[in-house]
Amino acid sequence: MRDVVWLAPDGQEMGDGEWQDAENRCLGMLLDARARRSGSETGRFSTLLLIVNGHDHAVEFQRPQLAGARHWRRIIGTADTPPAHAGSGPIEVAASSVLLLQAHAGGVEG
Repeated sequence: MRDVVWLAPDGQEMGDGEWQDAENRCLGMLLDARARRSGSETGRFSTLLLIVNGHDHAVEFQRPQLAGARHWRRIIGTADTPPAHAGSGPIEVAASSVLLLQAHAGGVEG
């Protein structure tokens, strides 16, 4: 398990093809707190997903499925109209925007 994984909009790890694609203007950075295995602060960190959409149109982004995480909560969004809640399925990321989500084990929150 790695602490940082770069994701394509389909929710899968980016491969060479996505990195070389000049038209690819949307990616996610998964900061996985589960990768932290030692230290006195273990368990105090959150798993975060930062999505950057540089396209001039909205992109549907599939959030990764993580063991122990039932949904994703929206922390920050730069779009004018935030989603009602982040939930657990695909999310529409507005054009030219950034979205920061936090993994949660509990029920869906706003």
